[in-house]
Amino acid sequence: MADEEAEQERGERSDPSSALNALTTRLEDIAAALKNSQESPDERASQYCYEFCQVISCCVRRAGL
Repeated sequence: MADEEAEQERGERSDPSSALNALTTRLEDIAAALKNSQESPDERASQYCYEFCQVISCCVRRAGL
């Protein structure tokens, strides 16, 4: 799995459109998983914010910003 993620990261660096699509898909997956969660709305919101920050942080590191 790490190899697949590394390959995806290399591809995302060369194609900003692809990176944006991957980011959008990842955030939609997170939102869908939390929507179906049994956690309270506050806990789901908190978890989404945490995951969002992790995804954005990862993207910034990949971009070298």
